[in-house]
Amino acid sequence: MSSGMLLWTLFLFMIFFIGIIKYFCYPIPILQHYSEQPPTHSTSLRKMYYILQVNGYIPFTHVKVGKVNVDIALLDVKVAILYYRAQDLLFPAKKRRMEKHKQFLQRNGWTVWYVREKDLTQQFHQTMHKIKDLKK
Repeated sequence: MSSGMLLWTLFLFMIFFIGIIKYFCYPIPILQHYSEQPPTHSTSLRKMYYILQVNGYIPFTHVKVGKVNVDIALLDVKVAILYYRAQDLLFPAKKRRMEKHKQFLQRNGWTVWYVREKDLTQQFHQTMHKIKDLKK
């Protein structure tokens, strides 16, 4: 009886372990309860959010994909827009983390754009044209 119980426990543990591995290998975007609200930490991101809505996209904010928090995500075309500050590039640890996040998302089929406030204000229309080209 104890060997049967041991085999059953090992079987359940293996199922649980395989499930955990699948969760980290194939991340599912997880929406927060406030994901349909516009972003609050950047005026340019907020502007982009509203213009994406007007153009027929469904943008979501604060989406968690695996361990990566995406500022604006377009789930239908798998575009992740991540906001960073200029001082983030000064710290090697933050720069490496940004690169790891980008590689992780790209491995899982996402198009990743790191943007900052200055780039959004100066090249806003070019960014919007790139997004429109992806949906076609």
